[in-house]
Amino acid sequence: MSVALRWIGLFSFTLILAGCHSMSADGLSGSSYSMPAGGDFGATPGGVQSLTTAREFVNHGHVPPAEAFVVEGMFSEHDLPLSGEPCDNVLCVRGALGIAPDTDEEDSVWVQVGLSSTIDPDNFERQPIAIVAVVDVSGSMGWGYQNDNSPGEISRELLLQLSSRLNSEDRIAIVAFGSDVNTVLEPTPGGAPTVAAAINNLSADGVTNLEDGLRQGYALAEQAVDVYDEVRVILFSDMQPNVGLTAPSDFEQIAADGADEGVSLTVLGLGLGLDQAFLNKMSYLRGGNAFSLMTSSAVDEFIADHWPWFVSPIAYDLHFSAESCSDLEVKAAYGFPGSQSAEEPSLDVATVFLSKNRGALLLELKALNGASLSDA
Repeated sequence: MSVALRWIGLFSFTLILAGCHSMSADGLSGSSYSMPAGGDFGATPGGVQSLTTAREFVNHGHVPPAEAFVVEGMFSEHDLPLSGEPCDNVLCVRGALGIAPDTDEEDSVWVQVGLSSTIDPDNFERQPIAIVAVVDVSGSMGWGYQNDNSPGEISRELLLQLSSRLNSEDRIAIVAFGSDVNTVLEPTPGGAPTVAAAINNLSADGVTNLEDGLRQGYALAEQAVDVYDEVRVILFSDMQPNVGLTAPSDFEQIAADGADEGVSLTVLGLGLGLDQAFLNKMSYLRGGNAFSLMTSSAVDEFIADHWPWFVSPIAYDLHFSAESCSDLEVKAAYGFPGSQSAEEPSLDVATVFLSKNRGALLLELKALNGASLSDA
């Protein structure tokens, strides 16, 4: 039987710790699927999905910037399953607890929250999607360079491979930005020969007017919101804007405004000149995720591992709360997209996507007033 993904819900989970109960779920919407129980396929939070930037900086003899080390990116690269009771929901959430020292050699309670799904990947049918590819054709991207590893040529290969996986029910448009901003392909059915022709005709065009390019892409995408359940802007860039808005926080606001209008965002950061701060700021919002690629040879692996999962959200607005029967409090939360800039530990996940890997979140809890951790 084929399974078509249509249901997206809002979830709230409570982790009840220290010997009270295991885990309860509140507010789960039912699904119309007929699927085996278990939760053997993967699900992972949105946000940055890899540590590619940090790893490639090191491989090339550079010191990575601090913002390149993203916990949810590290978790998303690994399959981190947890066993537990059978699950028959589209999104399965399980927990595990242990006691171990932190970096200060003080014992803490660590709670791993595991995410998985009952979706059968072999029978999964992706819903039609409207994609607006917003493509950086500025000089720093190296379009037309003989070096296939230039960000521009990585973009071209990604666009060709992604567009080849769309069908006649899908729509794709392309907005190119450099010194000028142009819609080089109006919304077109997937598989049309004009799509590949538009991609192959992309060439370099001066400075990096990311602001106007992204705004035009969102304006085009918003026209499809009432027609398609999944509408997504996919940004291809080395994230080095030098005209108009240039700060990561500015583009965080543009992405937030787009999410409010029902348009999701995938940021594909390309090349060693990539500014990771933009990926971190733009990808944690509703419907958002981000990946980085440094070589053309990485494109095949990216497509094999992440298509169609990175355009397949299964839950929005996932919120966790931790309640303890002992004198414990949450000290830190890891793997929650966007939490690195929060003053207090955030236990919110804006979006959960299908994934080949079963994702994870991590909570650190500390004892209050010298309480014992032995009962936890």
